[in-house]
Amino acid sequence: MSEWSLEIVEALQEAVAETMESIAFMEAFPLEESPADTAPGDLLGSWIEVKNPVQVGLTLLVPPELAMDITRSIYGVDEDVMFSGVEARDTLAELVNIVAGRFMSKITPADLTFELGLPERCDVPPEAGGGVFVGVFDVEGARLFLYVRGNLGEARGQN
Repeated sequence: MSEWSLEIVEALQEAVAETMESIAFMEAFPLEESPADTAPGDLLGSWIEVKNPVQVGLTLLVPPELAMDITRSIYGVDEDVMFSGVEARDTLAELVNIVAGRFMSKITPADLTFELGLPERCDVPPEAGGGVFVGVFDVEGARLFLYVRGNLGEARGQN
């Protein structure tokens, strides 16, 4: 089984879709494009580390307008309400935390526990290279990017 098997990709896609629907009341649809095809431009985001049983980093990035839309949706306020960048960043930190938790619970065997670090601000994607999965999602016509770097073998009970 390759590191980014269909099982892993589907677990990531489900974690993003479930989180966006249950927390932000928005649908997230996985796309078959790469970030280079989308030319993301300015982005806001958050990064979180999975510490155990594997070391994996997840970075969630969105355009600033989508960060505001997500924040307004979570708080249940009108479109004309503007939030500060701090509130939008806090929202993204919570989203990446929930996505990481849902993802790890999908791929971690029941007899293993996982540990997450604290989300941190991160407005740029991780450096390109081997071992990086990039998921691109359509959310309300905007793009959400999820970058995952690391080795997931131990989470699935493999060495």
